Amino acid sequence: MRRTCWMGLLAGIVIAAVTLTAVSGLYAQGRGSSDCCVACLDVVRIFTEYERQKDLTEEMRLVNQEMQDEEQRRRGQIDSLQATLDAMSPDDPTRVKRYREMFQLQLDYKNWGELMQADMGREIGLWTRRIYGEIMNATEELARREGFDIVLYKDQPELIGFDPDAVREQIRSRKLLYAGSTVDLTQPVLDKLNADYRQQPKTQMLQISPQLP
Repeated sequence: MRRTCWMGLLAGIVIAAVTLTAVSGLYAQGRGSSDCCVACLDVVRIFTEYERQKDLTEEMRLVNQEMQDEEQRRRGQIDSLQATLDAMSPDDPTRVKRYREMFQLQLDYKNWGELMQADMGREIGLWTRRIYGEIMNATEELARREGFDIVLYKDQPELIGFDPDAVREQIRSRKLLYAGSTVDLTQPVLDKLNADYRQQPKTQMLQISPQLP
């Protein structure tokens, strides 16, 4: 009788162990390769360290330099004509024509500046949308592969400034208070974006020229 009792108890322990092992396996499969189904992403860091963004920033620097050179050229034309007008006699019959040339140069200068500002703003907005779309696509691909269901925006780690209203606004806008390193997808997403970008042929990204036809 006692032997039968011990045998029953031993069988119960074995069955419980097998059941626990099976449940643990199912749990691990359901959670994917990660221990958590929620991850985070530092979007600001990716925008800063993404190689496409770095190349785009360099293109913008070169375009801005061209714009400054063109602005100096146009400003120089206006200043030169102004000096000519200042030296002309009030009775000079070509004075009115010169004044009209001056006004036309000033008008062209103003319109050119507004057009360049609009073009650059459009290009920045366009590429910000495109790069953000690339970040979203890479994040979705990695999250699906790693078994994450939700990816949260990782905020700036430290509060900026000492103005009380600004500090409170930063606190109110926080989306994430803490995340462990194992659920931070920033580096994997950044690595994927840079690897994909390196495989693409290098082309001019900005469609803007300070030299108008």
